[in-house]
Amino acid sequence: MATLSNLRTNFDIDLLDEIVDTFYNGTGQAQQNAQRELTSFQDDPASWTKADKILQFSKNNNTRFIALSILDKLIKTRWKSLPEEQSVGIRNFIVGMIISLVQEEARNGTLTDNQLIHKCDLTLVEILKQEWPDRWPDFIPELIKSSTIDINLCENNLVILKLLYEEIFDYSSGHMTQAKATRMKKSMSKVCLQIYMHIIDILKIDEYSATLELSALECLLDYLEWIPPEYIFESNILQLLSLNYIKRPETRNVTIKCLTTITSVTIPKSPQHITQMVESFIYVLKNLTAYFPPASSGLKLTYASSNFVRQQFFQDLTTYLTKFLKVYREKLEVDNAELRTVLLTAHEYLVQLTRIDETEIFKTCLDYWHELTSALFVEIQQYPIADLLPSLELSFEMKGSGAMNPQILKQIPLKKHIYEEICSQLRKIIITEKMIRPEEIIVVKDIDSGEVVREVVNDSEMLDLYYSEKETLVYLTYLDFDDTERIIMEELERQMSMLKMYTDGEEDNQNGWAWDNLNCLCWSIGSIPSTISEESENIFIKSILDKLTMIKDARITNSNDRALFDSNVMYIVGQYPRFMKNHWQFLLQIIGKLFQCMHDANEGIQDMACDTFSKIVSRCKYQFVINKPEDATTNIPLIKSIIDNMSDITSDLTQSQLTSFYKSCASIVKEERNYDLRYRLLSDLMKFPNATWKSILNIQLEVDTDDKFKALAKILDVNIAVCESIGRHFASQLEQIHLDLVGLYGVASECIQNEIKNLNVQANDTSKIRACRSIKKKILLLQKLFISDLNGVEFDKYLSPLLKLFLDISMKDYNSEPINFKEPEVLLYANSVILNCGQRYPDIVVIIIENTFLSSLEMIKNDTDNFPDHRLYFYQLLRTITYKNFPVLIEFPTDGFFNMFFDTICWSFKHHNREIEETGLQIAIDMLNNVDRLNDNTEFQAKFYEIYYLKLINEILYAITDSDHQPAFAKQALLFRNLLMLSYDNRIPVSLVNTEGISGNFSNTIYLNEYITKLLTTAFPNLTVTQIESFLNALMKNYNNVAIFTNTVSDFIIQSKEIGADPTDYFYDEETP
Repeated sequence: MATLSNLRTNFDIDLLDEIVDTFYNGTGQAQQNAQRELTSFQDDPASWTKADKILQFSKNNNTRFIALSILDKLIKTRWKSLPEEQSVGIRNFIVGMIISLVQEEARNGTLTDNQLIHKCDLTLVEILKQEWPDRWPDFIPELIKSSTIDINLCENNLVILKLLYEEIFDYSSGHMTQAKATRMKKSMSKVCLQIYMHIIDILKIDEYSATLELSALECLLDYLEWIPPEYIFESNILQLLSLNYIKRPETRNVTIKCLTTITSVTIPKSPQHITQMVESFIYVLKNLTAYFPPASSGLKLTYASSNFVRQQFFQDLTTYLTKFLKVYREKLEVDNAELRTVLLTAHEYLVQLTRIDETEIFKTCLDYWHELTSALFVEIQQYPIADLLPSLELSFEMKGSGAMNPQILKQIPLKKHIYEEICSQLRKIIITEKMIRPEEIIVVKDIDSGEVVREVVNDSEMLDLYYSEKETLVYLTYLDFDDTERIIMEELERQMSMLKMYTDGEEDNQNGWAWDNLNCLCWSIGSIPSTISEESENIFIKSILDKLTMIKDARITNSNDRALFDSNVMYIVGQYPRFMKNHWQFLLQIIGKLFQCMHDANEGIQDMACDTFSKIVSRCKYQFVINKPEDATTNIPLIKSIIDNMSDITSDLTQSQLTSFYKSCASIVKEERNYDLRYRLLSDLMKFPNATWKSILNIQLEVDTDDKFKALAKILDVNIAVCESIGRHFASQLEQIHLDLVGLYGVASECIQNEIKNLNVQANDTSKIRACRSIKKKILLLQKLFISDLNGVEFDKYLSPLLKLFLDISMKDYNSEPINFKEPEVLLYANSVILNCGQRYPDIVVIIIENTFLSSLEMIKNDTDNFPDHRLYFYQLLRTITYKNFPVLIEFPTDGFFNMFFDTICWSFKHHNREIEETGLQIAIDMLNNVDRLNDNTEFQAKFYEIYYLKLINEILYAITDSDHQPAFAKQALLFRNLLMLSYDNRIPVSLVNTEGISGNFSNTIYLNEYITKLLTTAFPNLTVTQIESFLNALMKNYNNVAIFTNTVSDFIIQSKEIGADPTDYFYDEETP
C-alpha cells in the first residue's frame, strides 16, 4: 500500500481518500495497514496544516471528518500557541465552509441531518470556546445578522447557538477551567436577550418552515432559564407557545417543554404576570381537550396505542401539569367558577395519566400527589380546629390518635374539600391498580409458567417509589379514612364475587378476577397502619382478615394460589403491631399460623413466614418476654414456649431460614432485662445447637472431616446470628464454646496444610479445603461480632480469658499460611479489635502488625489487582492503626518499619480501585495530622519532615495529574492542600532546604514553591514558568478555603493539557479580590 510518508512535499489527497476508504470498507491486512497509516497521519504535529486542503478537495466525507477531528485536537490543545493570523484564518475558513456547505446542501435538498455540517458546527464551537468573547466579541451579533440572509443558514445558526449553550452550561465541567466557564456564562447572560429576541422574531412569522420553527423552539428551550422574567412577560412568547405551537404535532413536544421551563424558572410576583401564566395554562388545557381525549375517557388506552413521539408528549405533559400546579395551584383554588373548573380538569388529567403503565409518568404523577396530599394533611394539622369547634378540644378526635372523622372535617373550611372527588379517584387507582409490591413480599407467580416462585425486590428505585406511594396513601387515608375503608371493602366484595364466578367456570367473568388486583389490595391494606384510632383499627383489621379468610376457605384451593394468598396475609398482619400488642390471643394465632407456614412445601412461603416473624418480633418484643395474666393456658413467657418447641418449629427450615429464626428469638432474649432470666433463656435457646456441637466434636475430626466441618459450619451460623442480635450478652455462650473455637480453628488450619502438602494444591481445589476455610471465616466473624459490641469494662473482663488466646492463634496462623490460603477476614477481625480496644491495649496492636503487615504486603506489592479483598482490608486496617494507635507505628521495634509503612501508603495512590486509593489518601491525611500534633516527640516529627514531606509532595502530585486516578481527585486535592498548609502556616519545624543539600536563606514556603515549580515544568513542558507560578500563587491565596483550593487544582489540570493557555485563568480570579 502507498503511504503518506512526506506530508510537507508530496501530500496526495487522492491517496488519503483511498487509504480512508480502505480503512472503512476494506478487510484483513489491508484494513490494518490503512489504520496504521491514518493513526500515524493524525499523530503527526503538522497534519493540521493539511486540513484546509482536505476539506476543500477531498471527495470522501470520511476523510473530511478525519480532517475536522485533527483540527479539533489542535484547537483543544495548541490553539493559544498559534500566531493570531493562523488562528483567525482557521476560524474564517470554518465559517466559510459552513456557509458553503449549508447553501450547497440546501440546493441539493440534503440539508436535513447532514452529519458533515454538524461536525463543522462542533468544530466552530470548539473555536468559540477559545475565542469568545475575548477575541471574538461580535460573534453573536454577526451570527444573528447572517441569519437574515438565508433561511437555511438561519436554521443552522440556531443549531450553533444551541451547541454553544450546551458546551458552556452543560459540558464545561472537566473540560474548561472554572474561571473561563464563569466568564463565558457571564458573557452569555449579556447576549441572551439578543438571542431571545432573534428567536421570537422567527416564531412570529408563520411562513417559515417547520424545521426552522422546531430549531428555534429547541434553541429557545436551552436559553429560557437565562432570560430575565420581565422580558418573557413583556414579549408574547407565552401566547405564541400556548395558542399556536402547542397545536402543531411537529412542535407540540418541544413547546410543552418550553412552557415547563418557563414555569420552573420564572416565578412572577406581579399580579398581571401571574394572570398571564394562568391564562397560558388555560389555553394549553383547551388545546388538550381539542386534540386529545377528555380526561374522563381515560388516557391509558390512548397512550398504549400511540407512537413514540406521542407517548413522549404524554410524559412531557405530565411534567408540565405537575410543575405548574405545584407553583400556581393556590391561584386556581380561589372562589372562581372558571378557575376552579380549570383546576379540577387539570387534576382529572393527572388522575388518568397516573393510570398509564409507564414508570416515569407514574413517578412524576406520584411525586405531585405526594406533595398535594401532604399539603392538605398539614393544613388539617395546623388549622385551629379547637377554636372553631370548642366541643372537640377534649374529645377523642383531637388526641392525634389517627384520622379525624370526615363528618367533623366537613364543618371546617379546608382546601381538601375542593379535591374530595380527585382524592377518591386517586385512592381507588392506588388501592386497586397501582400499589407497588413491597420488599416484604418475596412470593410471586411466574408469568410464563404460572408457578409460585421466590423473588426478592432488589430495585432500589422501585423501593423508593413504593415508600413514596405508601406515604401518599397514608395521607389520603388521613384525609378520609371512611372513603379508604369503603374502597377497600367494595374491592374485597368485588374480588370475592369475581373469584366465585371464575371458580364456578363462568368464562365471561374471568376478566374481573386477577391476582394483580388482589395483591394491590392487600399491599395497600398493609401500607396504612396507625392512620386511625386503635378502636377503628381493631374493627377494620378484624373485618379485613375475616373476609380474606372467607375468600381462602371458600375459593382458594390450588396450593400455588394458597401460597400467594398466605404471603399477602402474612404481609398485612406484620404491618399492624399495635393490633397484635392489644390482642394477645390474635398474636398467638398469628404466631401459630406462621409456625405452620414454616413447614410449607414452598420455600418462598417459609421465607416470608420467617421474615414476618422477625418483623413482628422487632415491633412486639416485650409481648414475648412477659407473662400474660389473661392467658389461663400458661404462666410462662411466649419466648420460653417457643424455645421449648424449637426443634419442632424449625424442623423443615433451610439453614438460612433457621439462622433467621434464631436471630429473631435472640432479639427477644435480649429484651429480657433480668440478668438471670436472660442467661437461662439464652442457655435454653442454644441448648440444641450446643448439644449437636459437642456430639460432632467428640467424634474424631480426621474421619470424614469435610462433612463434619460442614455440620459445624451450620452451628456456627446459628451462633453468629444469635451474637449479631444479642451482642455483648452472648458472653455466656461464648465462654462455653471458646476453647472449642480456638481448637477448631487450629484443626482447620492443620487440615489445609495437610491438603497442600499431600495433594500439592494451590487454591480451593478440594471440598475439604473449602470446608476448612469456611469454618475459619465463620469463627473469625463470630469473634469480630462479639468484640464489636464490648465496652471498656467488658474488655477488661473478657479480653485475657476469652479473646487474647484466639488473637494470638489467628494472627500467627495468618502469618504462616501460604499466600493463596490467607483469610482476608483475619484483617477485618484485627481491624475490629484495634477499633474497639487498640488504644486500651497497645501491645495487641504490636502483635497484629507483626503478623499481618509484611505477610500482607508481600501479597500486594507486585501489582494493583491480585487479592482485592486482602488489599482493601489491609489498607482499612492500616487506616484504623494510623487513626487510633499512631504512636505504635512510630515506636515499632522493627528497623525501617516506618519507611515501609510510608511506601505502602504511597503505593495505594497508584491503585485503580477507588476505595483502596481513597483509603490510602485518608491514611496519609491522618498521618499528617498525627505528626503535626507530636508535641511530645519532636525528634520523630523533625525526622518525618526531613525524610518524607517532599516525597509525599512528589507522590500526590503524580496522582493528581494522572487522569487514570481522577475519581479520587477530591481526596487527592485535600491531601495536597494539607501538605501545603503545613508549610504556609510555618508548622514545619525544620528546614526543607537542607534535605536537598542546597544552601541559602530560603524559607520553607519559597523553597517548596520552587521545588513544585521544577517538578511541574519537568512533567509538563508545554506549561510556562509563569503559568505554574500563577497556579502556586492561587493556591497560597486560597489554601484556607478547601472548595476554592480544589477548584484551582482542577483548573490547573485542565490547563496542563493545553499549550499556551492563559496563565491567570484560574478559579480564584473569580472568587477573590
